[in-house]
Amino acid sequence: MMTATENVPAARPEQSTSISLPPESLRHRVHGAADAESFLEVGRQCAQDIVAGLRRIDRDVGSFEAVLDFGCGCGRVLRWLLPQFGAAHVYGTDIDQQAVAWCSANLFGSAFGVNAGLPPTGYASQSFDLIYAISVFSHLDEVFQFYWLNELRRITKPGGIVLLSIHGSYYMRNLPSDMVADIEASGMKFVVSGGWKDIFPDWYQIAFHTQAYVEQEYGRYFEVLDYVPGGVNGVQDLVVLRRRPVDAVALERELALQVETSRLRSHIALLERSIETKNQHIAYLENLIRAIEAGRVMRLLRWATRGSR
Repeated sequence: MMTATENVPAARPEQSTSISLPPESLRHRVHGAADAESFLEVGRQCAQDIVAGLRRIDRDVGSFEAVLDFGCGCGRVLRWLLPQFGAAHVYGTDIDQQAVAWCSANLFGSAFGVNAGLPPTGYASQSFDLIYAISVFSHLDEVFQFYWLNELRRITKPGGIVLLSIHGSYYMRNLPSDMVADIEASGMKFVVSGGWKDIFPDWYQIAFHTQAYVEQEYGRYFEVLDYVPGGVNGVQDLVVLRRRPVDAVALERELALQVETSRLRSHIALLERSIETKNQHIAYLENLIRAIEAGRVMRLLRWATRGSR
C-alpha cells in the first residue's frame, strides 16, 4: 500500500507561472469551459481561499508535512498551491486517468495516482495532515459522499485538517423556491443534470447541501471546525474539518452501519427505477400488441368486405 512520504520529487517554486496549460478537453472537464483565462483565475482564487480557510483556524499553508489534493483534476488549484507548501510531500489523486497523466508530466514536486469511483484509495491509514477537495463533494450522491468521507477520515492523521467545498448558501439564493424548500426539508438534494448525464457517472452530478446537514452528517466523521458561506470562489461553501485525536470503537461501528444503510437505500432506489422502466416497456409492448391486433382485425374486415362483393 502506498504511503504519503515516498518518491516525491523536489518542488519548484516558479511552477505556478511557468507550467503549460492543460489541453482544452481537460480544462473543460474540470472547469466546465475551455477558456484559459478563467481556468487560471478560478484556480488561483480557489488556492487563495484554501489559504484563507486555514488561517481562520490559525494554520499556515506551509506548516503541513503531507498534503493530498483529492480530485486534483488537471491541477487547476494545485499549480497555485505547490510553491506555498514548502517542504511538504504533496500528492494528487483523481478518477480521471488523462488528467492524472497530465499532472504527472507537468506538475513537478508532487506524486499522482488514479482512484476508483469507490474507496479505498492506495494510501495507507493516517497518511496526511492536510487534505482538500474542491468541487468534489458538491457532485457526489449521498451514498458516495459517505463512502468518501469515511475514506478521507481513514487516510487523515489524528488532528489532521480536511477542507471540502459544497453547493450551499449561494445556490439557495438562486434556485427556484420549491427546490430550496425541498433541499431545506431533506438537508441534501442530488440532481442528475441533463448536460452532465452522458459525460459523468450518475453518482457524480450536482449535489446541494444545507449547513445544518453538513454539521450533523459530516460531524459524524470529523469535527466541524468552520463553515464559510461562499468561501470558495464566492459560490461554493467551504467546510473545514479536523479528524478527532481518537475515534471511539462505537463510532467506527456507527459509520460502517451508516454507509451500509445508505448503500442499501441506493440499491432499493435503483431497483425501483428498474421496475419503473420495465413497467414502461411492458406498457409500450401492450400498446404495440393492441395496435397490431387492431390492424389485423381491420385487414380481415377489408378482406371480408372484398370477398362479399
